[in-house]
Amino acid sequence: MIEVIQVTDNQFNVRIHNIYKSIFTRASQYHNKNYESKHKDVIFRDILMHKNEDFIKKYNIKTIPTTLFLKDGDLILKKEGIIATGHILEAIENI
Repeated sequence: MIEVIQVTDNQFNVRIHNIYKSIFTRASQYHNKNYESKHKDVIFRDILMHKNEDFIKKYNIKTIPTTLFLKDGDLILKKEGIIATGHILEAIENI
């Protein structure tokens, strides 16, 4: 199973947070609608930094937003900063 996790913070600039949340949501919706074979078990999750300190330490998250790509619980790819919808989908395809 692949998990794509967006890490955010409630102190994060509201405008930037909303922009990336929109990108992340679009990637999730597009993926769920269009991928039925190889990556049908991908789960998109949004994690708030201030409520998951152990998670933040475990994956050494220093930048908000950070997008993690985990496969069977193992970190495969870590992208810091805002990334485009297409790049999220491309990263999933390459895992």
